[in-house]
Amino acid sequence: MLERFNLPRIRVLKIPDSRTNFDVGALFKLAPSLESVSLPQPMDKNPMHELATGSLGPLLHNIETPYDCTCEQILAFAETRWECVAASNTPGSSTKMVPFKRIEFRATNYPTPDDLGRRKALQNRGTTTEWESQRPIAFILISSAAR
Repeated sequence: MLERFNLPRIRVLKIPDSRTNFDVGALFKLAPSLESVSLPQPMDKNPMHELATGSLGPLLHNIETPYDCTCEQILAFAETRWECVAASNTPGSSTKMVPFKRIEFRATNYPTPDDLGRRKALQNRGTTTEWESQRPIAFILISSAAR
């Protein structure tokens, strides 16, 4: 299905229908120019690692998905991207990669004080992280405007 579109030039992709089933890793390989993506289906762990390191979606700066993970995993995802961006900006590097500006996932736990401190450090660098708790007793949406 994905091959029918001019994916190498697509910059923004929103898939609102969760009935659409496709290989997320293949999507990012076919669409290297994606800057913003909203995916209804949970993402596999392999593409998540490849997105964090920039081997997939190096220009991606906005991602939204109902992928369930801990607050720690969300923060590590964003921090890994920042580390890889710094490494890719060294002299002689041919890889262009951008940091995440906004990432949104579903968290399976409440943020700890350490999580909130790390989130603030990311916010100071320009990355907004949003998550909502999956616990049934409360709904939490942590959001802030990127600088």
